[in-house]
Amino acid sequence: LVDSALWHPCHSEPVCNTEFVVENLVAGRGYRFRVAAINRAGTGEPVELPLTLQLDAKQQQRSLPPEAAEEG
Repeated sequence: LVDSALWHPCHSEPVCNTEFVVENLVAGRGYRFRVAAINRAGTGEPVELPLTLQLDAKQQQRSLPPEAAEEG
């Protein structure tokens, strides 16, 4: 959440894809995301995506634009 200093995991297993759907987001709340690579060398430092996502009451699912991945 944007107004929190804590980071909470979206899931418990590594994602083996370039896309992931985060469930149970609350409309009207702002969210920030960060990702980290996991491989044989271990877990890399998390990278915070440069956008804040906020769902309004009409939105059920929203994708980050491609430039978010490019910048992050």
